[in-house]
Amino acid sequence: MDAEIAYLFRHALLRDASYELQLPASRAALHKHALEILEDLYGGLPPEPTTDSGMPASYAPLPIDEVAAELADHAEWAAKAQSPVTPELQDRLRIYLKRAALRAERSFQNRQSARLWRRASDMQQGLGRAHALLYASRMEGAAGLASEAETLVRVALAIVDVSDGEATLLPECLVQLGHLCSSAERHEEAEQHYQRGLELCERHNLARLATTLRMRLAHVCLRTGRLEDASSLYKRALAESRERGAVASEALSLAGLASATAAMGRHAEADEMFEQALEMHRQQGDRRAESLTLGNMASYLWSSRQWQRAEDAIRRVLPMHREVGNRLFETRALGGLASCLVRHDQPEQALVTAKEALAIDREIGNPVEEGIHLCTIGRCLVLLDRLDEAETTWRKGIARLRELRVTGMVEYSVGFMREVCAKAGVQPFE
Repeated sequence: MDAEIAYLFRHALLRDASYELQLPASRAALHKHALEILEDLYGGLPPEPTTDSGMPASYAPLPIDEVAAELADHAEWAAKAQSPVTPELQDRLRIYLKRAALRAERSFQNRQSARLWRRASDMQQGLGRAHALLYASRMEGAAGLASEAETLVRVALAIVDVSDGEATLLPECLVQLGHLCSSAERHEEAEQHYQRGLELCERHNLARLATTLRMRLAHVCLRTGRLEDASSLYKRALAESRERGAVASEALSLAGLASATAAMGRHAEADEMFEQALEMHRQQGDRRAESLTLGNMASYLWSSRQWQRAEDAIRRVLPMHREVGNRLFETRALGGLASCLVRHDQPEQALVTAKEALAIDREIGNPVEEGIHLCTIGRCLVLLDRLDEAETTWRKGIARLRELRVTGMVEYSVGFMREVCAKAGVQPFE
């Protein structure tokens, strides 16, 4: 064994053994001592991030945030030996968990941020717990873990949903729950949550949240074919954002209006709106929003049969989704790229890409995209003349989509399969 590796291995064993030999009270004292030393090195205890409308209101990054997760661990271990735990130590643990979670979010470490918010929720009651659960839900959703995200936001909703609960937090929970329902193609349920949230916002004069909910409702209208309603809602959200000088919201509204305009067949207008929205995201430095808008633009280009432009947009957005840790949209981009490769008669590479997408679907629990990508794999296998395997895989995918009642995607997958079978000179499976 290499001498340096052997030394490090023994050193780790000795360190752990020495730690375990300490009495619990001694270990706790050491953790508290380490906590105090690190705090002094970084300028003392930082302020606790506050929340307003479910968003960070007074969080300003500080150098101490680099070690906030470590400080939270020290505080937690120091607290284990106390019964009851002193309020001062509880406050420090809560502060460092929140700051570490927000730092992880800023660096797109979505799962890490969710884990930290879960820990923060476990040590709080009432609205504080609900806030932490909502944040954890958002981060799990950003990581593509929709089932976990929905469970968390429903727990948060149950805490605040008592006689309308807390005026601001309740509609924020409804925004998140509606978003998760819409992503799962449960559009009717999503619309109910959005409508209720909008009523609460108008009752309590929550203008920013009302604009957000109008955009969410517009998206549901767009996905369910109510294009005029979608356009009207996006235009109102756009006007409200401009009136408040809310550039981020304005860019999102404009991107949504671009999608609605594209669906109406006004492609030149849509192109201009998408480019304006993308430029606004870049000026704001919002990589996550930029990636979502570029992904929506790629979807529009694909649906309008602008194949090369669609592929170019997909190849641009894929590394962006990976950068911000958006696993759900990463798998969608991979699926889109696989479909492009099928159209370019590159079934081997398309198969590899579609299987990569399928692996992510199964990792994050994404049944809709799993069905879509099984169908894509089936098309690849047809072109590779592996017909028995192709039929089995495609039928499994189309059955999943029918089970989930994703009607538009069923029709698209059947049509695309017929096109591929015709190209391969074989009878379509349906």
